[in-house]
Amino acid sequence: MKVIQQKGLISAIYGLYSKDEAIFSFRDKPFIGFLDTESFSISYRKIKEPYEDFFIDPFERYIVGTSRKGTLLTVYQIDNGKEIFSYSIEGMPHLASATFWYKNGKFYFATPHIGKPYVTVWQMYKWKFIQKIDIQGNGFFVRTHPTTPYLWTDNGKSKIVLIDKNSFSVKTLETQKGKRVIHSEFSGDGNLAYVSLYNRDGALLIYDSVTLKLIKKIPASIPIGKYNIVNKSRKYAPFLLGKEVFMSKCWGCHHQTQEAFGPSFLDGL
Repeated sequence: MKVIQQKGLISAIYGLYSKDEAIFSFRDKPFIGFLDTESFSISYRKIKEPYEDFFIDPFERYIVGTSRKGTLLTVYQIDNGKEIFSYSIEGMPHLASATFWYKNGKFYFATPHIGKPYVTVWQMYKWKFIQKIDIQGNGFFVRTHPTTPYLWTDNGKSKIVLIDKNSFSVKTLETQKGKRVIHSEFSGDGNLAYVSLYNRDGALLIYDSVTLKLIKKIPASIPIGKYNIVNKSRKYAPFLLGKEVFMSKCWGCHHQTQEAFGPSFLDGL
């Protein structure tokens, strides 16, 4: 369609689901680019430091980024063009691998840190640091789903690290000794967890995401991927958070198909 030359190294680009726009940042320049995906025109906004890594929040109101030095986590508000929160932290947050969830009226995200043996938890929208969680090794991905009570992460070893989303307590699940766990994803309904053993003679392990029972092992060479296109769509993220809100606040009285203490969703159709 078109080649648009840029003066600088682009770290990542993400399309928005709420408008015909994509957002990108530079590794070596303190600017954010806003690409109109209809006209292909680009506008730029200056920021304090380049964003080596970043994500866009599920409701597309904020950019959460980190500098190349990886010592600062920053929140940029898209509508007013201001950085509204920053926090010093050791080890570059791997924000492209962050995960989101809802608990007790609050939204959270967790991120691993490159070269550091911990995951950090942050509250969103009121933007504050919550907790550092020791995972006994250098992790690369953190994933979760409303169906599972855990954050699933890796630490460079053969065990899956499971962090309880309520207590932040940690336990591990052995996979296969001598292999390296690197990546977890979930089925659309969240009942299954897909775990990659990142070796030439590795495998894709499929677990029940609640009971943690191993259901199937599929031999594979260095498997890593999305595994579920629905969950990886940015448009789907608010629906997953909405499911957690529903299960927390509404499900006790309003079932999807059956009358409980209140009418089912079918009554409104």
